[in-house]
Amino acid sequence: MTITATQHASIRSFNWVSPQGVILASSQPVLEGKDLSALPYFIKIVTGAEWSISDLSSRGIKVQAPTFTIATACRDDQGKLHGVVVAAIEPERLGELTLTQRRLGKGAYAIFDSQGVIVYHSIYQKLAWEDRSGWRKMDTILQAALKTRTPQVGIAVPVLRKSEWVSARVLCRIWAGWWEQESRLKWHSDRSGKHWSVK
Repeated sequence: MTITATQHASIRSFNWVSPQGVILASSQPVLEGKDLSALPYFIKIVTGAEWSISDLSSRGIKVQAPTFTIATACRDDQGKLHGVVVAAIEPERLGELTLTQRRLGKGAYAIFDSQGVIVYHSIYQKLAWEDRSGWRKMDTILQAALKTRTPQVGIAVPVLRKSEWVSARVLCRIWAGWWEQESRLKWHSDRSGKHWSVK
């Protein structure tokens, strides 16, 4: 597990968990013995899901940075659960994983968890927790997606950081309870008055 974790810097820990939710082996030995049984993503596995993903938390069990968790069930041919593989991931390094995609030109994309907290942005990869959790308050397209649980298309002007604004045509779609936002940047300005535009 340690070898697997070190192959991707974004994976902060790689764990083998019992069906009862106890970490039996980990690439971070200090986590062994921790009980995950009450966590929503683990409950989904126990109740039949083949895999599950957590929402982003402001810090991990061991890592002092925002993390989320992906869990995969290990079942036999009869469907009996024998264990769960759980990986804790640091989103600022998601660009190293193949689940991210590249966009042509000045296109950008972001991934949000089921609560609308921004997990990853292809341009703004290092975000304070306040920016991550506060994005949904300014993004009307994301708000509509979270409310209706359906994909949304429109134009929004969310605040990325205190002095930076981006107007974007946005498409949000559900991905395992999460959302992806695809943006085509229209204009950008900061307090210095600098602007640039993209077709």
